[in-house]
Amino acid sequence: MKTITNFWNYFQQNNFVFLLLNEISKDELKIHFEKLIEILHQYNKDLDLIIKNKTNGAELIITANGNPYLFKEVELLVHHAPVVERWKITAFLQPETNLTKYENGTDKPLELLPTKQLRFLTAKRNLKRRTKNPFRKTNRDTSSIQQRPNIS
Repeated sequence: MKTITNFWNYFQQNNFVFLLLNEISKDELKIHFEKLIEILHQYNKDLDLIIKNKTNGAELIITANGNPYLFKEVELLVHHAPVVERWKITAFLQPETNLTKYENGTDKPLELLPTKQLRFLTAKRNLKRRTKNPFRKTNRDTSSIQQRPNIS
């Protein structure tokens, strides 16, 4: 609960920086944004946030990046959100309701990563997911395989 409080305290004290994104230097904005992300990741390292500025305020979106196992974490964090003037706090990235720009083809095109960079990101993600199992038999190294004792 302490990390949730820390996150919202920092956001409340520095919300004006994020509200005035275009009027603050990039260096100062980067410092505050990285600190906010750091505090969010102390709560849960797999959550992210999105800030959308509008003419009459801004929106802070807490997202689980589609991971259903983290939905409760997002809901809990947003549940404890304070009321901050000119801010809307939202759990999850909401679907687009105005499809006109997509139908007319005036939406922002996708930016694709170069193939080498994409392969690197995929390999890096796969390494994180891989777990070591000492009982798993491999073709490469049979000398390190441990046998389970036969209990009869």
